[in-house]
Amino acid sequence: MGLRDDFRPGRPRIQEDSENLRRRILERLDAPPPAGYAKWNGRTLGEALEISPNLVWRELRVLGISLQWRRSWCISTDPEFDAKSADIIGLYLGVPANAVVLSIDEKPCIQAFYREQG
Repeated sequence: MGLRDDFRPGRPRIQEDSENLRRRILERLDAPPPAGYAKWNGRTLGEALEISPNLVWRELRVLGISLQWRRSWCISTDPEFDAKSADIIGLYLGVPANAVVLSIDEKPCIQAFYREQG
């Protein structure tokens, strides 16, 4: 006679491959959030992937992803943006002799810390 697990009522847990689950979560994060939401959260990700929100949060912690601090960048519609940015980056990488490169930001007196696109 050995040790045996006692009967446990209810549906058995469904174990999904952790790598497969992480891949699915990362793919979904690249997709736009549901209508009416500016960004993904644990509940909406869980509903979209048909898994528990707690499982989503656990995997995001393992991956080191924080949905609250996720930042997005605005994409320029200027057709000459690549050439202009290459000129600016070139100034910082190769400062001309006897020159000073200054960076001036044209923001008002408030600092926009966590502004997001759209």
